[in-house]
Amino acid sequence: MTNYKKINGIKVSYKINLTDSDIYLIFIHGLQTRKEAFEFYETRLKNELNYCTLSIDLVGFGETDKPPKFSYDLSSQVKILISLLSALKIEKIIIIGHSFGGMIGNYLLDYDIEILSFINLEGNMTLSDCGESLNVDNMTFESFKPYYNNLIRELDNSDESAMKFRASSLKMIPNFVFYASSKTIVKWSKSSYLYDKFINQKLPKMLIIGEKSGYSTRPDDNYTTIKTVPKTSHFMFLEEKEKTLQLLLDFLNDCANFNQYIQ
Repeated sequence: MTNYKKINGIKVSYKINLTDSDIYLIFIHGLQTRKEAFEFYETRLKNELNYCTLSIDLVGFGETDKPPKFSYDLSSQVKILISLLSALKIEKIIIIGHSFGGMIGNYLLDYDIEILSFINLEGNMTLSDCGESLNVDNMTFESFKPYYNNLIRELDNSDESAMKFRASSLKMIPNFVFYASSKTIVKWSKSSYLYDKFINQKLPKMLIIGEKSGYSTRPDDNYTTIKTVPKTSHFMFLEEKEKTLQLLLDFLNDCANFNQYIQ
């Protein structure tokens, strides 16, 4: 069931599933999807691991409000998410973020909240990770409008379920939201901030990459596991759900065993 909570005057849409655990899997969607992208994973991971789950629609996406005067900067999205976690009294989390959501998850590492582990599904860390966002960043808003309409049309005409889902998600995102979000993705990808933040965090991390995507960053630190989902694009978690799920389960089970060992 979808829930709503007012955060700084913005109605935020989220789904929460509770267990007897105090650990929450926090699912953060990317630029072309919405919280329902993770329904398959929420159900399976909750049943397998007994963790609570929370998925949200970022500001401007899905069923969350889309205020024209919101900045849509990465930092602004993070502040809303942190306020939601505080309002829901969630203190112990595992982050699972895709693309823009992975960037938000990375930024969350700065905050005073207990993060047990971080699963990054191609969240941008460098400019080379930018795909279509880089093209959008080079457009004026007027030239972007027909591009956006055409993108939705092309995805909607596809026979692939992952593309159909992206189309249905984009129909819920105003063009000014997508445009501003693409701009902030490129802005933060140009900086070394997110990459440095990621590699310097001494907690279990996994980076999941689609074999056919153009994602190029390969963090070189002792705390990161890098896995590839064969024959998939940037949207690997929509295209190969069972294979992606198994990667998540293996990693999270290893983390749980490690945490029990050190306790």
